[in-house]
Amino acid sequence: LLQGLPGTILRGPQVAVGFNLDTHVRACRPQRGFPVWLGQDGGHTPTTVIGQRVDGRVRIIGALTSEHAGMRQHVSQLVRPWLGEHAPWCLDDRDMLLGRYDPSVNTDDAGDIDSNPMLILTRELPGHWQPGPVTWDGRKDPMLALLNGMLNGTPVLEIDPTHATGLVKALDS
Repeated sequence: LLQGLPGTILRGPQVAVGFNLDTHVRACRPQRGFPVWLGQDGGHTPTTVIGQRVDGRVRIIGALTSEHAGMRQHVSQLVRPWLGEHAPWCLDDRDMLLGRYDPSVNTDDAGDIDSNPMLILTRELPGHWQPGPVTWDGRKDPMLALLNGMLNGTPVLEIDPTHATGLVKALDS
């Protein structure tokens, strides 16, 4: 910023210790024949991180966020169309879609049983879904291990810059 170049203002200590823009960010496209993993968060800004494990690597092939939307709108207007375009095989075979979700997503609305975000996910994206960890360490430690993992001298984690720009920005700040 002092040199007139773009930069990021850090708001606190970096959580994603080990993330390196130059080594973790590289083009990686979905590869047919490998399951697609979805990491799902909910709330008023539903977010889906889409990845694959291919040849010992973890590839983040997409990260999708909907602002001011519910789970139904997020899945029907953003996630399903993205998967249909980039990884259609996972929509045709439930064994090719594996998901982990924030346990807070699995909650009922007393006024409308159909508004449970987890029910919407399993209806719209049939696959194998399991809750993720609740504790901070249970969430942070696997991420840090992945960020610092190496395979044949290069990072295990690869994040596509085209379809995961928001995730790259979050990890880099």
